[in-house]
Parts: sequence; C-alpha cells; structure tokens
Amino acid sequence: MTDVAPRRCKRRCKQCNQPLVEIDHWSERLTGGPTCNRWQASTGEWCRLAPDDIVALRALKATSTAQRDAMGRRGRAYAESRHSYEVLAAQFLASVEASPSATSAQEAAR
Repeated sequence: MTDVAPRRCKRRCKQCNQPLVEIDHWSERLTGGPTCNRWQASTGEWCRLAPDDIVALRALKATSTAQRDAMGRRGRAYAESRHSYEVLAAQFLASVEASPSATSAQEAAR
C-alpha cells in the first residue's frame, strides 16, 4: 500500500526530468517518479510499482490539498474508532470471556 501523502523532493528524475516524489510503500521509503515509474529504495535497489499504485498516485496528485486533508482526517478518525487501546482492550476481553477455556474455568470455579 502506498502512503496517501507523497512528498516532493527538490531533485528531479534523470529518466523523465520530473520532480522526485518520496512515498511510503508498505513501510519501505521509496524515492522516484510516477511518470516513469522508477523507484529507488533506501537500500539503493530499484523497482517499479504496480500499475494500480501508479494510477492511485496520479489520482492523488490531482486532488486538492483540502481534499487530501479531509481524507487524512477521515482516515485518522476511522483508525482511532477501531484501533484505540480502549476498543482493542474491549475486543480482547470479549474474546477471552467467550473462549471455551474461559467458560470451563468459570464452571470449575463454581
């Protein structure tokens, strides 16, 4: 998955002469260009992204800053509503209480 906030670099791509973009691609920092689809990892290795990722990056580039900010706010609200410590703890406790071993332990305590 590619991060939704690509960051422009001051350097330009030697292949297509477009400004380089820095992205997070599945927790790997890549620098390259969506035009020529040549990306360099921090290890120095080169790769190409899947066509769907390039389409998504180009669509993201066409959105306004306000739209990207709104996407970020919605994404944060989604993550906080489903992955906060309170939510995860409640889910964990519910699964422990519903497990067969918990039921057996409760019956044995009676």
